[in-house]
Amino acid sequence: ASINTESRKFFRSPFIVAGLNFTVAWMILAAFIIISEHRFSIPLSDVAEHPPWIWLGGVCAIMIVTMGILCVPKLGAAGNAMIVNFGQVLTGLVIDHFALFGSEEARMSLIRLAGALMVLGGLMLVTREKKDGTGSGGQMPVLYMVLSFTAGIACAVQVAVNGALRLVLDSVSKATLISMSVAILSTLTVMAVLSLLRGRSGIFDEPAAEKVQF
Repeated sequence: ASINTESRKFFRSPFIVAGLNFTVAWMILAAFIIISEHRFSIPLSDVAEHPPWIWLGGVCAIMIVTMGILCVPKLGAAGNAMIVNFGQVLTGLVIDHFALFGSEEARMSLIRLAGALMVLGGLMLVTREKKDGTGSGGQMPVLYMVLSFTAGIACAVQVAVNGALRLVLDSVSKATLISMSVAILSTLTVMAVLSLLRGRSGIFDEPAAEKVQF
């Protein structure tokens, strides 16, 4: 997330940075599959036989990357990571409890809940000193905390969905490749919609004002 945030300063668009992330990952995975199997074969027909949620991993990916780019400058790298982690833990507990997305059932217990509360405690300790490291910093923006927490939800869903996809394909690399393919298509779709609704300003950041030299 920190590297992506810096990349945004160069490309001036969180969506372009996210798209580049997914494209590079896709190319690396495709090369790995070709080298290891001497051919490029993805059984999409097998995936299509499963519920629609099997494709959600890539949609979650764009949420994770884009929200990380937006939230790190406002929350700090550590604060963003802790909030994402807390959202991921809570959502993971829910997924396990109800056996969602094909996961094995693991009912909620006091010990598991205590683990989540420990993460919350770590989050509070890390975020209270976000601004200057002395404890005198102001409150973190609530909107960005919500976005970061939502990214944590997306993380947990992505792990569960891609885990099910791996079982379908019997391949970690192919499951991740499909997830990245969906992420690329999702990114292009979002960019196209924003471009139609808001023009160039919907995709690119506003140019920074020139500093006045004294």
